Amino acid sequence: MRLQEGSPAFRRAERVFSLVWGVVLLGECVVRVVGAYTLPVGTMVWLGSVIMIVSMALTSSSAVPSPQAPWRACSPRK
Repeated sequence: MRLQEGSPAFRRAERVFSLVWGVVLLGECVVRVVGAYTLPVGTMVWLGSVIMIVSMALTSSSAVPSPQAPWRACSPRK
């Protein structure tokens, strides 16, 4: 049996991950478009990298497990 089919906690964690990644990447896109039209090119050249690094840090921090994380219940029990 696949973990996704048999574990509601796993499905919930996957939905949370997908939501976090989707919201952050959509926000990054909006910030880049607004910046491209309102800031000088020289500023957007370095700011684009900063925006990407911050976006990746935000999304990666959502994947760090905590003791109360719902996916802890997904691990197989013996």
